[in-house]
This record gives sequence, C-alpha cells and structure tokens, in this order.
Amino acid sequence: MHSATNTQVTFVHYKGAGPMNTDLMAGRVDAAPGLPFVVAPILKAGKAIPIASLTAGRSKFMPDLVPVSELGIPDYDYSSYSGYLAPARTPPAVVARWNAAFQFVAKSQDIIDRMARDSAEMVGSTPEALAKQLAAEYNRFRKIVAENGIKLEE
Repeated sequence: MHSATNTQVTFVHYKGAGPMNTDLMAGRVDAAPGLPFVVAPILKAGKAIPIASLTAGRSKFMPDLVPVSELGIPDYDYSSYSGYLAPARTPPAVVARWNAAFQFVAKSQDIIDRMARDSAEMVGSTPEALAKQLAAEYNRFRKIVAENGIKLEE
C-alpha cells in the first residue's frame, strides 16, 4: 500500500497478532492490519475502530467498511487466507482424500455458521486452485520486493 501511495511508515515486526493488538489498544502503534476473526472481539469491545478493509471488495461481515481499493488504489488487495499443504511427494490419492475431507468440512453448515460468528468465511477449494493462488501471491510479492529494494537483514 505504501509503495502504491508513495508514503512511508515505520514497520514494527511482531511475533503474532496478540502482541500487535495489545500495542494497538494501548496506543503504542497508530494502526495495524487485522484479520476480522482476530480483531472482532476488540472492535466489539470498542478498543479499536476499523479504518478500511484491505480486501479487494467489501466484507460481508462489515459491508459499510470501505476497502482500500475504493479509496484510490484500485488494484489493492491484501486478502488473507489459509491453506493446507503436504510434502511435495505426497501421493495424489492421499492429497485427493484429504481435500475431499476439507471440502466436506468447508461446506458443512454448522462449520460455516460457527466461522461466521467469528467473522471468518469458509471457502474450500482444490489443490490446483490453491497452487495457482500461491503462485500469484509469490509473483505479486516478488515484484513488490524488487520495486522497493527490500532486502533481508542478517
């Protein structure tokens, strides 16, 4: 976002959302990204306020929250998702069996309802779709790293 807007910030690296949210609520940082299911309790408690959605579109959990893509960075999307991975040499039949089990869970109404209570959405996809998404993410972040001269610190 900052390279797209030519702005500068000081990044504070945390070892998880807990310490970051603690610092946000205490006012030791000015802003922080947060997954809806992680920040929902602090938002409901009034200890933080949402500023903008980092996803490409509006959230079904907070439909009035304007996404950054509508605030001047049209292609911006910093969506979060989780995927299950297995070692590269896992037999295709095992991958298919695991995926079928995950698909079953992702489409279970009880699980969908439980996740929605925590502002999380079950999607369920295929190994091929996840591989394609991971490759796209890799290429997108590789470009951002190159354009901004980001280097690893030893």
